[in-house]
Amino acid sequence: MTIGDTTSPPGESLKTRLARRSLPLAEALDLGAQIAAGLAAIHARGIVHGDVQPANVWISAEERVT
Repeated sequence: MTIGDTTSPPGESLKTRLARRSLPLAEALDLGAQIAAGLAAIHARGIVHGDVQPANVWISAEERVT
C-alpha cells in the first residue's frame, strides 16, 4: 500500500467483525491488548490519534491489528 492508495489490505475493520459476530473473550482481550500497545507506541512519540473507534481499527488476515 502506498500513500494515497484507497485499497485495503486483506482483513476487516473491527466494526465489520463486531457487526458479524460477538467476540470470544480471548479474542477481545488479544485485540484490546494489540490496540493498547499500538496507542502506547504512538503516544511515546508524541502522536495522539484522536479518533479511535471500531471503524478505524484494521484486523489483518493474520489477526494482527494494523
